[in-house]
Amino acid sequence: MPDQPNGDARGMVQRHLIVAERSGWELMSQKDHVRLAAVFTLMLLLVPLTLYWIVGSLPILWVQAGFALFVVFPMFAFFFPWLMRKAVGRQQE
Repeated sequence: MPDQPNGDARGMVQRHLIVAERSGWELMSQKDHVRLAAVFTLMLLLVPLTLYWIVGSLPILWVQAGFALFVVFPMFAFFFPWLMRKAVGRQQE
C-alpha cells in the first residue's frame, strides 16, 4: 500500500492500523486493556503524590488524581480498545 502524500488522514490511519496489527494491539482482551490502564493510572497518581510530598499543596493532588482516574483510565481501558476494534473492523470489510 503506497503512502499518501502530505500526511493524508486516510494514509495515516492505515499506517496506524498496520502498526497496531503488527504490535498485537487488537489481540489484547478487554481485561488486558483494563490492566494496562490501571498501570498507567497508578503511574500518573505517583506524580501528584510526589508533588504533594515536595510542595505540600493538596489541590495539586486532587487535580492530578481526578485527571488520572476520570480521563486517563477510561481512555486507555475503554475508548482506545473500542476505537481500535472499530477501525480494524472497517479495515477488514
